Amino acid sequence: MSIKISATLLILSMLLTGCFFFHQGHQTIITGIVRPKIDDDDVRFFLSPPARYEVIAIITAQAHQMTRNNRINDMLDEFRKGAAGVGANGVLLDASQVAVLPGTPSGPYSQDSVVGFLNTDENLRAQAIYYGPDALIHAQVPETKSEAPQAAVAATTSASYATVVVTDTGDSGKNLRIANKTCIKLGKVAKFSKKRDNGTLVYICVDVMH
Repeated sequence: MSIKISATLLILSMLLTGCFFFHQGHQTIITGIVRPKIDDDDVRFFLSPPARYEVIAIITAQAHQMTRNNRINDMLDEFRKGAAGVGANGVLLDASQVAVLPGTPSGPYSQDSVVGFLNTDENLRAQAIYYGPDALIHAQVPETKSEAPQAAVAATTSASYATVVVTDTGDSGKNLRIANKTCIKLGKVAKFSKKRDNGTLVYICVDVMH
């Protein structure tokens, strides 16, 4: 009986003094070219895409703190760690999880500045991006025609996923990036499925946590 009482008193003491720890973490799925690791403090947040950027990874974060602000800050900390680890200097927050007024600048924002834009304190999703003039993939400028292999979403009977057909470039990493350019627009990531007899590659767009 005394052991049970002591354990109960210890838990109460930890709660009252704020020394109660909860698990949090993040999951990172690489979708682009990983760059050298940078310092966490160099990572900034975006509410909408910057003018020029490349997607390096998809990150999901979760926390189980007792207050909303603590949960959000812990998840944003996880975003910064995950992004810095793959050399991403920006985190593009999921548009469905932020609430902004028309005309609100896209960023970059510090962690403290972006907290108020989030409309949820549950699991958060984001893209780890590298932004700047030397970014490789995404740019909000008119696209020019290119002879490079392109991805196309094939018809499917399921509303829960799409298939992406890619002409084999001979580089598996490049093939995956081409497929992900389509899947990311659907809020998903590409997963290799099969190679067809005609040499084209088939990828399936799956949920990030799949």
